[in-house]
Amino acid sequence: MPSNSNDNWKAIPNFYFEKYGGQLFLLRCNYNTANLDKNLPLYYPELLDYFQKLNNNSQDNNSDLILWNNKKITVEKNSVFWKRWFERGIYFVSDLLNSDGKFLSLDESQKKYDLEVNFCIIFNY
Repeated sequence: MPSNSNDNWKAIPNFYFEKYGGQLFLLRCNYNTANLDKNLPLYYPELLDYFQKLNNNSQDNNSDLILWNNKKITVEKNSVFWKRWFERGIYFVSDLLNSDGKFLSLDESQKKYDLEVNFCIIFNY
């Protein structure tokens, strides 16, 4: 999904947006700039807000929602981005569903994505 292009113009934005999956990925997300890092230079949240208004992506199918940096999926009012899961190819809600449309069990998700998942951590959120 994300592009690994190393164009020079992407260096500074990707530095700031790396913890959200990089600039290209963040621009595909349903983010709320109020839930992003408060230490971002003021220019970037403002630019992201303008981009979101221009883009106006409305996603009707909840299984196609991007999990990360999603204003509808927060922990203590902060956006969520789990880099390990992202690196394993988990981007959408649908990535966590089985063929029946039900959420993967702990065992299924560990096998499918080769992740060590501590269910206590998940349920503490």
